Amino acid sequence: RFYYAPIMKVDDALVNFDFNFISLLSIDVGGINYEVLLDSEKTLKKTLMICLEYDSMKDRNKYVELLENQFLLVKEFGCNLLFVNTTLSEELKLR
Repeated sequence: RFYYAPIMKVDDALVNFDFNFISLLSIDVGGINYEVLLDSEKTLKKTLMICLEYDSMKDRNKYVELLENQFLLVKEFGCNLLFVNTTLSEELKLR
């Protein structure tokens, strides 16, 4: 038995939602987390924290490198990484 689910970009999925920011975005999509991140630029700008699962050190390093300009890796537990958006964090402190 097979089930098919539609695939869409995170930015496209959230385009009709009115929100100021996302507190926590957790991504675990079976080996294509990097591709999901690449297509989520608008959403990432509005995301305070991201939790990612990685399958290899190569994947881990790719996530860190991709996010390092906007996010700080604050916690690593098992095969999970927790990042905080440094810019958004500062903006929220000022509110």
